[in-house]
Amino acid sequence: MDAHLASAFVGGIERAVSEIVKHPRIWRKVDEDIRLYLLMRFPYGIYYLIEDGHVYIVAVAHMRRNPGYWLGRAPKR
Repeated sequence: MDAHLASAFVGGIERAVSEIVKHPRIWRKVDEDIRLYLLMRFPYGIYYLIEDGHVYIVAVAHMRRNPGYWLGRAPKR
C-alpha cells in the first residue's frame, strides 16, 4: 500500500470515529447492542457499542473477508 493510500485510510477511520462519537445512535444495529458504520471509500466497517454514555470500538473489519470473525471480541451479555 502506498503512503497516500495509507494516509487516506487512516483519515477515513479518524473521520468515521469522529462521526460515531458525535452521533452514536444513527447507524444500524447488527446485533443486540452492536452497531456498524461503513466506510465510504474502503471496504471496511467499524463495529461499536454504546455503554454508559461511552462508545467502544469492537472491531475494524474488512467487509469482504471472514464475516463475523470479530464476534469473539464482543463483550459477553
